[in-house]
Amino acid sequence: MSIHITKGAQENAIAAALLVKHLGKLLISTGVVTSSEAARVVRAAEAEAASLGTASAPAIAEVIREIGLEWKQTE
Repeated sequence: MSIHITKGAQENAIAAALLVKHLGKLLISTGVVTSSEAARVVRAAEAEAASLGTASAPAIAEVIREIGLEWKQTE
């Protein structure tokens, strides 16, 4: 059984956010992804979060914005 199946949603979400944050930093710092491309990804993810229509959508958008800010600092 995979470890992610035995953990809760919060643990999985935090792990995913950390992986995305560090992967994004790596891709930007090595020039694989430009800062404008990263900004487009953040805007698209924020828009998708807003369209979810759930009570947690604002919190999801906030996490996305925070990751985007960390990516921007990588430039």
